[in-house]
Amino acid sequence: MTNQTNLDSKLAAGSHGSVGQGETTFVRLLPPHGGFEETKLFELAEKMIGNAGDPANNDPDGEENLLVPAGYTYLGQFIDHDLTFDTTSSLDKPGSVPTNLRTPRLDLDCLYGSGPSDEPYLYAPRNDLKIKKGVSLAPGTPLVGSPGRFDLPRIAEQTPEGLAIRDDARAIIGDPRNDENAIVCNLQAAFIQFHNVVVSWLDHQQTLSAATHFTKARNLVRWTYQKIVVRDYLRRIIDPRTYNDFREELRTKGENAFRLYPKNLRDTSTRIPLEFAGAAYRFGHSMIRTGYKLNTAHQPQKIFTPDQGINSLMGFGKLRDDHWIEWKRFFPEGDQFPAGSTEPRINNNTAEDRLQWAYRIDTSLVDPLRVLPDAISGGDSLAVLNLRRGNLFRLANGQTFATALGLPVLEDKYLVARDNKTGEYGYEAIDDRFKHDTPLWFYVLAEAQRPLVDTWLAKNGGVPGAQKLDNNDLLGLATGQAPTSQLGPVGGRIVLETFYGLLFSDPQSYGSIRDQADRELWQEWLSHFLDHGKRTMSMWTLLEVAGLT
Repeated sequence: MTNQTNLDSKLAAGSHGSVGQGETTFVRLLPPHGGFEETKLFELAEKMIGNAGDPANNDPDGEENLLVPAGYTYLGQFIDHDLTFDTTSSLDKPGSVPTNLRTPRLDLDCLYGSGPSDEPYLYAPRNDLKIKKGVSLAPGTPLVGSPGRFDLPRIAEQTPEGLAIRDDARAIIGDPRNDENAIVCNLQAAFIQFHNVVVSWLDHQQTLSAATHFTKARNLVRWTYQKIVVRDYLRRIIDPRTYNDFREELRTKGENAFRLYPKNLRDTSTRIPLEFAGAAYRFGHSMIRTGYKLNTAHQPQKIFTPDQGINSLMGFGKLRDDHWIEWKRFFPEGDQFPAGSTEPRINNNTAEDRLQWAYRIDTSLVDPLRVLPDAISGGDSLAVLNLRRGNLFRLANGQTFATALGLPVLEDKYLVARDNKTGEYGYEAIDDRFKHDTPLWFYVLAEAQRPLVDTWLAKNGGVPGAQKLDNNDLLGLATGQAPTSQLGPVGGRIVLETFYGLLFSDPQSYGSIRDQADRELWQEWLSHFLDHGKRTMSMWTLLEVAGLT
């Protein structure tokens, strides 16, 4: 492709059930770093963990990022599980080589596995109302008290009374990580339900064999998902200038717009960049709230707790009946807060059913991530894991990426960590060792938090000072505009080039449809999905069409 007038005319087509074709390696965008001293990384990680006393609540919160509703944190996790799964590298084995067990495509292999022929247990075993054997995905058991909501399908065990699902039963899904917590579990269930709605819609359009019916439904779901990723998700997490500049470069330069992830790195066998998987795309960890309120009857709960008991949203077991999600608490309804918007400016919504916002993309992680559950990481700090993994992969530092992109490097005043152990917002310098040689993950987060640091500096007369930001500053009550945070020109560029590069290199993504009948079906489906232009290309629309709003 030599010119990209409109990405939506480029990306699409057929079936690419390439799960199971073997592992792929990752690709490196820039030459490797020499490595950091691990004791210094541990010290930096400790500075990144927030106040241990923060409760889980549903009130306006100074930590909230008013550009990114909370659901996009977990949509990001869902997308990550679609793209990468490294089981070969180990922090305990320096020099171990990471490999990827996921297809390097936005193809929902975490949902479909390798298809009904190879993994029939993921699919409906019999025909039922709007469910087609071997074509629809198998839903789990209905959740009591939440009509139309289902758990994930789970392994049942024989008991004297018959088959039963234990409380700790594991999910039968394409990627077991999508049962990690109650929120991503609900997202996986939503995509299952969405696929089944597409199957039902197709059933009213055409008479098809089971194999063709499945293939066409999967294509429509994948293409819809891909458009949501680039038109809804990326526009929320990346600052508008970085996003729009790159899109304009795509329009005018086509493949020459890729400065970090050019076509030659994607030829032969498309591979995920190490710097994306090991650093830049880990920005979402800073967006995790201390806790969430899932529905009207549900009391706010921490994402993880030390005992992982009933006060936790920890997964890897049967979804509790009160852990279904009222999605208006996680994604904005309709075009209420459209992607690319800079509104709202003040965070003063105290309604019981308020939209929860993700926490800011910054250098601070909530305290529940200080010690992760054994089922996820063996009890380590997430900040430690991320910094050590970047070091294991010898990722180039943030300054090197800025220079490669022709950008000024971050000034020292922005290379700071939150001094938030008291629950207040102030900043302190990081170790001098990292001032001009900053681990890429920390650099990406520091770049995103610039508006917060600028607000703090302004309160201190333009220089670092002792005055902290209070809730009036953070909620926008003092100035009429709450400081926000999105990925900047380094972090945003790595993420944009990775996603668009993967789509450009996938001959079966939504811009490459060559079959005329498929093109016509895709346009017919889009018209239905968007209700002839009355709805937006967003996660809310997907949930609405799935019957979950």
